[in-house]
Amino acid sequence: MQKNKFISMTLIIFIIAVMSLIFSGCGDAITISTSPPVTYVKAEVIPGEEDIESTPEGSLPIGSYVLFGNYQVESEEPTPILWKVIENKSLHYKVNNPDSKYMTLLTEYVIDLRGIDGAEPESALEFRAKYGNNRYSFSNIRQWLNSDKKANDWWVAQHETDSPPIDENFESKREIGYEDKDGFLSNFSAAELNLVLDTEIVCGINKNVDGGGTETITDKFFLLSLTEVGLSDKESKYYFEGNPFVIFDSYDSRKTTISSVCYDNTNSIRKAANPEDYWDWWLRSPYSWGEYDIWLVDKKGREQHRRAYGDAIGLRPAVNIKYEGLTFSGSGTIDDPYIINS
Repeated sequence: MQKNKFISMTLIIFIIAVMSLIFSGCGDAITISTSPPVTYVKAEVIPGEEDIESTPEGSLPIGSYVLFGNYQVESEEPTPILWKVIENKSLHYKVNNPDSKYMTLLTEYVIDLRGIDGAEPESALEFRAKYGNNRYSFSNIRQWLNSDKKANDWWVAQHETDSPPIDENFESKREIGYEDKDGFLSNFSAAELNLVLDTEIVCGINKNVDGGGTETITDKFFLLSLTEVGLSDKESKYYFEGNPFVIFDSYDSRKTTISSVCYDNTNSIRKAANPEDYWDWWLRSPYSWGEYDIWLVDKKGREQHRRAYGDAIGLRPAVNIKYEGLTFSGSGTIDDPYIINS
């Protein structure tokens, strides 16, 4: 009995001593952390780009508007595309001709509602089989944006289990795939395409099945990234894709609406309630912990991720074009955009 009392008293004293250590501030010595804290590092703005008011000779001011190329959503007549200048100092990208002076353009509006990549039924990965592939270098949208071939001729399998971008492989299974779409380049003139530069873009790779990190590809037209629109925090533990554009300095700066032509002609079963309402638009950035989700900018100018086969999300391509030797008419406003003189 005395022995049991001694053991009990010893145990009570030990517990009191440990509690005293914890409450006296020495408890860190026995704290157990199940996961280390995440430290995010901001991607840096390229030096020289901060001066948004400075416009190199021959270029157009950042924030001004220009018409370039045409686009056809479905069967309507192709109409001119309105672009916004988001960089004009030839700083942001490596291009095929390093001596070229260029400006970076982004469509002002969502020009279409389409998916990034269709389902891949032959894939051994369950979620890619159902929801598509979030590796941008393999995506349907990338091939289509950079082809001038006719419908049904531009798609080529990018890996062993890749599947054609037919309507049935996208979310709504309506006539919203790419099978009847001519390549995006087909609505640009030869003179316009001569101004387009091949651009190196950095693409994140999902960590879940593809190993993480980044890869570099070369395209004419492309989608922007989380990093470039100032939302790199969501993936900065795993990758950065380029550098932020200074024009994206707030949630409002990322918001956009659907073009009137797209609004009137899309086959998408979902779109904004009114043409004036903001809408989601795709980025090229993969969600690191899933092989089928891709990041987008939502109606509030914030980041969200959705399945690659989602066909009610907007497309806003970007491009780099040479400006040396060009002349322009118009005033560069949204109602009187610049027009490139031929």
